[in-house]
Amino acid sequence: MTTKENKKNKDFWTLNPMTYVDFKKPLNERLPKEKKHFDKINKNLVISNPDFLNIIQKNKKNIRGKIVLDLGCGFGASTIILSKFAKKIFAIDLTFPAIKNAKKNLKINKIKNVHLKQMDAENLDFKNNYFDFVFSWGVIHHSHNPKKILKNIQKKLKKNGSCFIMVYNLFSFRYIFLSLYYLFLRGYIYKGYNFTTICKKFTDGHYNKHYSIFEMKKVLKEIGFKNIKITFGHHRGRIIPFLKSHNSWLGRFFSRYFGYFLYAYFEKR
Repeated sequence: MTTKENKKNKDFWTLNPMTYVDFKKPLNERLPKEKKHFDKINKNLVISNPDFLNIIQKNKKNIRGKIVLDLGCGFGASTIILSKFAKKIFAIDLTFPAIKNAKKNLKINKIKNVHLKQMDAENLDFKNNYFDFVFSWGVIHHSHNPKKILKNIQKKLKKNGSCFIMVYNLFSFRYIFLSLYYLFLRGYIYKGYNFTTICKKFTDGHYNKHYSIFEMKKVLKEIGFKNIKITFGHHRGRIIPFLKSHNSWLGRFFSRYFGYFLYAYFEKR
């Protein structure tokens, strides 16, 4: 079941799936049709996100031989990587096209230990205390009610189960510079935009919540999670104008402290 508010989110991602092809191109040119297209999606997840494999490696002990939920699996690229270690994976996504193409991706790659289901994470339809580990990469911040999803994760995790999520960082260089650019250089402040709403001009998704480290910790503590650890990272690209994120020590330094991504690890009490 999808709420009226989250249906707008569902409609957006149905028409704008994350395939690592320019969003400006027509939908039929963005969808994978052959094995090589799925291979490119799988590779681009790792290429575009240099921290991804290190994060999986750090969480390997929480994944290996365990029951895992991939929350917001898209076309299955993250699920395939997780499947190499997990005993069983349940992978969900809000849209039908995502699940349809994830099934194709898994079939092409001969993955057997994954159960796919179209589902709204705001209404997780699983038994309570079921999962050992929940993983979500760049998904929760696009929901109408991210806190509801975090509460659902708390219910579905086993005692001492763990979770890793990636969401947008409010105090990143990207957010600060682009907000200033659109608000003042392009005059959107005179069109009714502010520092909260202007991100719609440079961020994908119908909803695009950005978290400060303080807000994320507060929310997770209120829900009742423990062992909360938050770090930062960035996609492969510019961290500030004229400086790429991972091509120099300075770019890597800024990415670790002012990157667009906020990484949160936490556990159920």
